[in-house]
Formats: sequence, structure tokens, C-alpha cells
Amino acid sequence: FLTQAFGPFKTSKSLKSLNFLNKYCDLIFARDDISYKFLIEAKLDSLKIKKSCDFTLKSKGIISDKFTHLKDFIVIIPNKKMLSHGNNNVEDYINLFKNIVHYFKNQNENIFLLNHEGKGDYLICELLNSKLSEPIEIVSYCSAKEIKGIIGNSKLTISSRFHGVASSLSQGVPCLATSWNHKYEMLFKSFNQQDCILNANKKIEMNLNLIDNMYQNIESYKAKLHNHKQIFIDQTNLMWDTIFEKILK
Repeated sequence: FLTQAFGPFKTSKSLKSLNFLNKYCDLIFARDDISYKFLIEAKLDSLKIKKSCDFTLKSKGIISDKFTHLKDFIVIIPNKKMLSHGNNNVEDYINLFKNIVHYFKNQNENIFLLNHEGKGDYLICELLNSKLSEPIEIVSYCSAKEIKGIIGNSKLTISSRFHGVASSLSQGVPCLATSWNHKYEMLFKSFNQQDCILNANKKIEMNLNLIDNMYQNIESYKAKLHNHKQIFIDQTNLMWDTIFEKILK
């Protein structure tokens, strides 16, 4: 299993999956300390468990000609799981994004919506646009490489998708995110980025204060991200070395 988040293992179904992992997997890469801890606590064979960063951090995006006009825009990336898994109601979630759009427009910034996954996320983009006095562009149904390129070409990212966060941070683009799983907080921690989680259930002023702090100090955030990039390249290379060493034995 390549790097991903695991746990918690509390249901009979999830515990049954551990038996499958123990029986058939040679190597299992946890993406963060909490996931690693969940696997150990669940009594998975510790000799099979390794820890590494998300391997997509090393991959490069592409910039298609049709998206060059989005350079230095603010990008918002919604996620339907924020509603199905994240203990958020639709009204609060849409209201958070609506206020974010207003904030950046007041700063004279250009902003657009990126559909990172599929139909469910696209419907959220459409719903948000229906609540705005001036709808903003929706970029949709791009390849994974195009999505990463679009994010890397942006000025700042507001993402509810984990790989939207990963694509942003790994390319030195400051990012804030909503979270429905520990993997978001742990990813920010690995980049030494604190206070980057937005919460639709909190007062909107608290979220806007986080956004304003990042926006006003954006160059400082970029510098911190740049300093961490080589660490994750080295981690990813070590992961592949470990895998191929196992295969060749």
C-alpha cells in the first residue's frame, strides 16, 4: 500500500480489513504519525509498516494554454465529503466560501472555483455561484496533471480536497483548508504550517482572521514552504528504494 491515511479502526468492517492487510501486504506506508499509530494500535504486523510522505508531492503539473489566464488567481476547491463526512451543513459550508469570495474581491483579487473530483464537487461549485451576486469561473474535469499545474500557478489556495492541499503546499503556494479527517492537520504539520484549518461551524470572523493573516504575510508563508520541498523529495525517493528492494529480494 503506497502512502495514505489509515484509521481509526473501530468497526468490525475496518478490523476485518486489517486481517486482509496482514495476510496479503508486504509493505504498508502510513502518511502521517497518527495513521502509523492507528496501525500499530490495531496490532498490524509492525515489520510491514513504514512511514512516508504523500508520493504525489514530487510529481509535476502541466499548464495548458487554456488555463494560463488563471495565473496568480485565488483558487477555491470544494469537497462533497465536507458535507457527508465533515459534520457540516450545506448552508454553513456555502456561507464560508461566499464570505471568502467577498473577502478576496474586496482585496481586488481574481478568484475561481476548481472542481477537483467529479459531479458532487461540481454541484457545490454551482450552488456557491448561485449565491453570489457575480458568479465566478468554474474550472472542471481536468486531468490530474492539469489540476496540479493550475494550483501551482495560483497565488493562494483554499481547499477542502486533501490532494488540493498537497498540490498547493508542495509547489510553494500558501494554502488554507477545511478538514474532515486528521490527514489535513498532519499534512500542514509536516510543512511546519500552523493555524491553516478553517471551520465552517465557527464564527465567520475567526475564519476571515486566518485568511487575512496569511494573505497579509503571503511571502513569509511561501518561504517556509520552499524550505521543506527537498525533505519530501528525499522521503519519496527513499520510499521507492524500499519498495524496489523488497520486490528484488
